[in-house]
Amino acid sequence: MLFRTVHTYLINILEFEQEKGMESNITGWFDLISKVGFPIVSAIVAGYFIFLTLKFILDGTLSSIKNLSTIITKLDHRIDVMSHDIVRIDILVSSALGLKPDVDRISRSGQSDMRAD
Repeated sequence: MLFRTVHTYLINILEFEQEKGMESNITGWFDLISKVGFPIVSAIVAGYFIFLTLKFILDGTLSSIKNLSTIITKLDHRIDVMSHDIVRIDILVSSALGLKPDVDRISRSGQSDMRAD
């Protein structure tokens, strides 16, 4: 029953396009099937759907990577600001208490890795 409905629908489309003088896409597919065979055409169609699926997955992954990269850049900037604030607070507290500031910490504050783990 479903096959007859689809078949009737395809015939109606072909007749409509022939009346307008347009070349049918469906006729093109049938010509391709008759030239190279059904297994080759089905492999091409399956490959195209796999391509679309991979493209969809990789687009989503790429946008996630861009978002994570932005977040990491902002966190790195926050760490730099926090390190400078810690040095500033250390100097202010040292001067308020009359202690000698930690010169080694101040000199390390401009370097890339300030932690002494």
